[in-house]
Amino acid sequence: MIENNSKLAHKFKPLFTALQIRNKIKTLATQLNKDNKNDANTIFVGILNGAVFFLTDLMIQLNFTAELDFIQASSYGSEIETSGNVILSNISQLDLNNKHVIIVDDIVDTGLTLLKIKTTIQEKFTPKSVKTCVLLKKYGRERVHVDIDYCCFEIDNKFVVGYGLDINNQYRNLDGIYFLDSNN
Repeated sequence: MIENNSKLAHKFKPLFTALQIRNKIKTLATQLNKDNKNDANTIFVGILNGAVFFLTDLMIQLNFTAELDFIQASSYGSEIETSGNVILSNISQLDLNNKHVIIVDDIVDTGLTLLKIKTTIQEKFTPKSVKTCVLLKKYGRERVHVDIDYCCFEIDNKFVVGYGLDINNQYRNLDGIYFLDSNN
């Protein structure tokens, strides 16, 4: 169990170990390698800050050449609740025309952020294709439907931290994924 000594004492329990994450990423990379073996001009667009760990480990496993870029998206109003208002930064600086775009995020929760990014890319650019890739897909909080093309894990409605996921910018550096134990 992880305990935070700040004002917000949180207790977490393990959900996925570092080994489980690595194995799922290898499996996902194998699928991406098959799907993209003949495609040139692929670009991975990571959503900052949470996707950095996942995207880095994923790209190391790929056997095809791909570009990498990032955008920043924010939608959280309080420490664990989304405001519903998605704000995107740096998207106009991307070069996504005539490329196969793979949007990479740490978690799809309500679907609002991923849908906004996907829709914005399709409206502002002329990509060859736009696909989505997430570490976690959470059930029970969807507000909008967004197709997920690649996913490592599906989870119930739990608040999770670690491996890029955070609460108030803490716990991103944990090598596993943990869930908030609401019983403590």
